[in-house]
Amino acid sequence: MKITASLSINLDSESETEALGLAIGEQLQPGMVIGLCGTLGSGKTRLTQAIARGLKIDQPVVSPTYTLCVPYVGRLKLLHMDAYRIAHAEEVDELDLFERVDDGEVLIIEWADRIEAQLPDIDVWIQMAPTGEQTRVFEAQARSELGQSLVAALSASLN
Repeated sequence: MKITASLSINLDSESETEALGLAIGEQLQPGMVIGLCGTLGSGKTRLTQAIARGLKIDQPVVSPTYTLCVPYVGRLKLLHMDAYRIAHAEEVDELDLFERVDDGEVLIIEWADRIEAQLPDIDVWIQMAPTGEQTRVFEAQARSELGQSLVAALSASLN
């Protein structure tokens, strides 16, 4: 795996997490895959909700922990997946993720590190860690050309 771009940010409030998620959503391109990792309470779902708003999705976005994968429609189709409760690779196979990403749907996977081997290639790997009640460290690593363009655009928008 070649990492071509990375970004590390200290997010000091919910509004900063919201702004970052909106910026990501505005920059996402069809077929992108975003892997989210972090402990419980690190902000994975909160970031995904903001990304969905950046994609012009009007529906409420909730954690798909028990449903595994929830589709949404906005500027692009979004699949929001939570791998926390996945016990067998067959559960991932049944979701036809490769085909859906090939058809242009954006895929965001919470707990992506648990099932990385069963996933389509991840464009941006995001690690989140809480540093306080509403603060967190956000680290993004690009793993593809699409990912590199996203990370570069985020870096430019933050400067």
